[in-house]
Amino acid sequence: MEAADEARLASLAAEGDRDAFARLVTPHAKILAGYIAKRVGISADADDILQDTMLSAWKSVANFDGRSSFRTWVVSLAKRRVADFYRKTGRSETVPLSENEWAYAKDIINESENRMDVKSALAHLNGDDNELVYLIFTARLSYNEISEAIGIPAGTIKSRMAAIKMKLKKMLEGSGK
Repeated sequence: MEAADEARLASLAAEGDRDAFARLVTPHAKILAGYIAKRVGISADADDILQDTMLSAWKSVANFDGRSSFRTWVVSLAKRRVADFYRKTGRSETVPLSENEWAYAKDIINESENRMDVKSALAHLNGDDNELVYLIFTARLSYNEISEAIGIPAGTIKSRMAAIKMKLKKMLEGSGK
């Protein structure tokens, strides 16, 4: 969506136009849900955080100034809601998989040996590295957009991604791939 379209829809949404808000957030709903699930697991908590993020976006859409893309802005809201969740619950960000999630993950992993190696390598990344991989390869945010969303300089993100790629390469080479 073009920046001008986002600004127009945000302006209409700020005036209470629910349809405009829906058109603004709908293209980003899967990205948000995936991002939140990646941070807290597939759970009722993730659903609650997604709803809190959407409510926060609705209430503060007038604050969207177009300096970043709407996707970047709403991901930054989700990041804050996730942080609030961990602060309120006192839990750590390490999310164990439930038996059902693990069974589902194993089904996906077993589709091919190569995918299994990649999934296994990705599973060995820490939460912050997983967050970057998700935002770059799934959410398709640029380094600058990620910088705005999570508050880390773009240069640091580039350096961390280079280190992540090297780490993954070593793990995959070690598995015979």
